[in-house]
Amino acid sequence: MHRTVLNMARRMIFAIGLPLYFWGDAVLDATYVLNLSPSSANPKRMSPLEMLTGEIPSISDIVVFGSPCTIYRSPGKRAWKPQADIGIIVGKHDETKGYKVYIPRERVVVTTQHVKNVEKLDEDGNRHFQGQLRREDLTLKNFMPEHEKVGKRKEQLTFNASND
Repeated sequence: MHRTVLNMARRMIFAIGLPLYFWGDAVLDATYVLNLSPSSANPKRMSPLEMLTGEIPSISDIVVFGSPCTIYRSPGKRAWKPQADIGIIVGKHDETKGYKVYIPRERVVVTTQHVKNVEKLDEDGNRHFQGQLRREDLTLKNFMPEHEKVGKRKEQLTFNASND
């Protein structure tokens, strides 16, 4: 099980392009997901949590590790500061119902329930969002997977070839 958790966490970190200092958060998130997932090692393919409690666990609050998001920040005494920040989900908080979100501009991790997952934006919105994240924290890599870049390039080549 140890290798399964570490392999899953490693894939999460490298697939998204997060810095390695998020490895602890990736391990916690991988463990959380595996504990809710059905397992062939258990009778009737029950999840470990279902074996423990006897109830089928809810997976409604699982979000994609490393997914870009926006969070609401109460302005409080900072009246002239933005009320929303762009961040990256790095896990679920153990003691609250909130999510842990890394804010690249401030280089901090905050816990909040006020998360809007922006993966559902159109492609142009996602590209704009990814560019803004890269500008705010240069240690982050491009969030667009390699296969999407290759697909776009192929389409451009096909389009150019048909114009000749």
